[in-house]
Amino acid sequence: MNLNSKQLKFVQGVLKGLSHTDAYRQAGYKVKSDESARSAAYQILTNIDVQKAIEAGRAKMQEKAEINAAWVLDRLVRNANRAAQAEPITDAQGNPTGQYTYQGNVVNKSLELIGKQIGMFRPDAQVQINAGGQVTIYLPEKKTVDE
Repeated sequence: MNLNSKQLKFVQGVLKGLSHTDAYRQAGYKVKSDESARSAAYQILTNIDVQKAIEAGRAKMQEKAEINAAWVLDRLVRNANRAAQAEPITDAQGNPTGQYTYQGNVVNKSLELIGKQIGMFRPDAQVQINAGGQVTIYLPEKKTVDE
């Protein structure tokens, strides 16, 4: 990948979790206004080498942390089940404690994140429910930046 030093700093900022605008600023680009910084950061994101560098960096971080989408989804489902008390609370030895609490905000947030991950909340999603109550979600293919 052919990145100049500012583009490389931009990619590093994005990988650190900065917003695209903040990563743009941190990279040392001159900023006239917040709007111009947002616009310029978007322009940098259209660079295919920058996109590949961000993707490669994220993949490396996931590999190093042994985290992937399946791991995250599994933890979100466990969290939602526990907060909704679909599974009883257990002690360190795995024995039920008999204690139950309901944390609706935790359940809702977990379900929201799961839904986002599987694409349920896309405005272009088509949802069909058959007579048996089975839900089918149709998602058009995402277009890449260069299309």
